[in-house]
Amino acid sequence: WYQRRVHGGLWFHVKRLQPKYVIENGVYLGQSTWIIRQAAPHAKIYSLDPLCTMQYCDMDAIYYVGADRRQCACLNNHTNVNQFVDFGAINWSKLVEPNSTFILFDDHQSGWRRLQQARDKGFRKFLFDDNWPPMKGDCFSIKQLCDENGGIELMPSLPSNPVITVKDNFQKKQQLIPLEVHQQNRQLLLKWAKVYYEIPPILFHYNMLIRPTTFWRIPSPSDFLLERIGAHFTSLPIVQTFSQADTLGLLQLDQSQVAHYQYMAYVELN
Repeated sequence: WYQRRVHGGLWFHVKRLQPKYVIENGVYLGQSTWIIRQAAPHAKIYSLDPLCTMQYCDMDAIYYVGADRRQCACLNNHTNVNQFVDFGAINWSKLVEPNSTFILFDDHQSGWRRLQQARDKGFRKFLFDDNWPPMKGDCFSIKQLCDENGGIELMPSLPSNPVITVKDNFQKKQQLIPLEVHQQNRQLLLKWAKVYYEIPPILFHYNMLIRPTTFWRIPSPSDFLLERIGAHFTSLPIVQTFSQADTLGLLQLDQSQVAHYQYMAYVELN
């Protein structure tokens, strides 16, 4: 969740694009709503969530919530609150201009399914949270789709007829598809996508910051370890050394606030 991570990536892309409309698909406590509003003061925000757990509500946003709105005190005086409707079931052409819209997907649904739905509705610019690496997470992600072999190399033993597990809806739904189908979907993504960019982590964890020397006078935990993690899962963190973290004041944060990285990715379609 946003309060336990540094989500400058969301602020950066909204600030950079200055969209006329923002669809926030997954709200939870409302921190992402606040970030969006700071980055785009004049944007029209649509916030969708099947629950009602917000602690911050934007008085100019349009809400679609599933639970009793009285559970969210910040919505008590809000004038534009509607019953929750799933993103894929809304006729967005009557509400927004797709080419002037930015979408945040933070709903633990299949990223591939969401991308297809959004593309069919004419949308082109997205930010995917919960963008899990292969074999991880509670939903099938765009990052997993990018892996040509679906992460089967990480299995304890390589199956003779490999299949890919496609998780959806907080992994309440799971579908097994042949590797060939996965690779066909991947080719579609490569055909459609103009940009796929993972926002780099700020830092991995305090224990993985490189100190100047150890007793044996070698970097600790080691440049090699960071490089291995970066090569296999993501780019290297922006902050890699203890001195950098100290200068930026990051050492004052609770460790739980820097221990959650979700490979957030900006995707733009042709």
